[in-house]
Amino acid sequence: MAALARKLKTGWQYARDVIEVIQRRHKPIAQYFCADMGIRLMNIDSRISMGATGAMVAKGIHVLPVHDSWVVPARHIDQAEARIQEQSRWFFPRLFLFLSRIGSWWWSPADGCVILKGDLGVR
Repeated sequence: MAALARKLKTGWQYARDVIEVIQRRHKPIAQYFCADMGIRLMNIDSRISMGATGAMVAKGIHVLPVHDSWVVPARHIDQAEARIQEQSRWFFPRLFLFLSRIGSWWWSPADGCVILKGDLGVR
């Protein structure tokens, strides 16, 4: 709460009130606020990316991770998507994770590469 109070340039009590309003508004997920869930999810995201990158490299496919995206040769885009889904299923066995194709593919015809954005969604 101290960080929020500093960010809002207000007192601690006002920051606490803001958090309580947010928790009431988002009651189904309120237990995850202020519980380091963001750090846990970022760690899972990183582990998914590392596992998928390792699987691609082991097959001799070049991968360049850039934040939440990958640059891969266009001919290997199906392999890249499959490896991410494979790793995602390992972390979330009860969910079907997919890469949203809307706005997720950038084609660069000059070098025959695509950028595979890491827009993971849950269906």
